[in-house]
Amino acid sequence: MLVENFDLGFRIIQEYRLSAVEIYVTAARAMARQRQIPRLSEFFRYIKVKIDWFFLKVIIFNHFFEKKKATITDEEWDRVLETCIIVFCKELQDLKLAEKFMPMIIDDANKISAFVIRFFFLSFFLFFQQKLI
Repeated sequence: MLVENFDLGFRIIQEYRLSAVEIYVTAARAMARQRQIPRLSEFFRYIKVKIDWFFLKVIIFNHFFEKKKATITDEEWDRVLETCIIVFCKELQDLKLAEKFMPMIIDDANKISAFVIRFFFLSFFLFFQQKLI
C-alpha cells in the first residue's frame, strides 16, 4: 500500500505512530528485489518530499518540533538506502545499479560503508569469475 498510495500510507503511519523506518526499509527491500527502479526512485522522492513538507509546516505554524514517527532522520534515510544497496550487491549481483543509489546517501561514514560493501562484492564477483575461466 505504501508504494501504490503513499499519502494514505504516510497518514496511517502517522495516525497509528508506527515505525516509519522499518516500514520504509521493508518496502524499499521488496521493490529492490523486484528491480522496480522507477517505483523505488519515486518512493525515495515521496519520502523526501513528505519530510521536507513536514519541517516546513512546523516552521510556518511555529509549533514546537516533536518528532513524528512518519518522518525520518538523515541516519534513517541512509539506512533505507543502504538496504537497497545491499540487496543490489548481495542478492542481485547488480553493482552498477547499486552505484546509482550511492550518491543519495547523506552521511559520509555511511557513504564509505556503502562503497566498501560494493567493493567487497565486486572483488568477490571478479574472483569467482576468474576461477571459472
